[in-house]
Amino acid sequence: MLATEAVNWIAERRKKPFFLYVPLTAVHLPINEPQPWLDKVPKSITSEIGRYYAACVMHLDAPVGRILTALEDKGVRKNTLVVFTSDNGGSTTTNNTQSYPPDDSPSGRLTANNCMLRGQKGNVYEGGTRVPTLVSWPGKIAARQDPTPVFIADWMPTFCQLVGFEPYGDLHWDGTVLSGLLLRGARIS
Repeated sequence: MLATEAVNWIAERRKKPFFLYVPLTAVHLPINEPQPWLDKVPKSITSEIGRYYAACVMHLDAPVGRILTALEDKGVRKNTLVVFTSDNGGSTTTNNTQSYPPDDSPSGRLTANNCMLRGQKGNVYEGGTRVPTLVSWPGKIAARQDPTPVFIADWMPTFCQLVGFEPYGDLHWDGTVLSGLLLRGARIS
């Protein structure tokens, strides 16, 4: 539903600059995916909760692809900065431990993996707060990996700086402008 709204919104836009925030709800408890998504999970994933988790990740990927296609179809993809990130690390809690009907989704420990990081969603340790971020801006940002830590609050001052927003005063941003890190010598036209 969120992707459909986003795709329709993009289609209706004139070619004026815009900001679109799409807070997709997957992957989130309760993990419960419809059969068509479960059918796409590789057979090598054998645990029930693992299959549901994998289906949920694939279900998340599909709307992201639809949104990118809508940007292409509108002819604005090359001039659009896309940021994909999360607000927390993966959860390894047990599905059905919250106030959802017990027969609504499979039971079992979630299969999120925060690698070598301590903690998970809800913790202040890196496993709860450190997440990958994917950034794409064709022709502006070179493909690369960068280990520089950034924080979700860095995006607002970065977006404002990139579009030339001049605040009326000190807005006391919590974040840091990331333009130099993103562009590495590229110029904004």
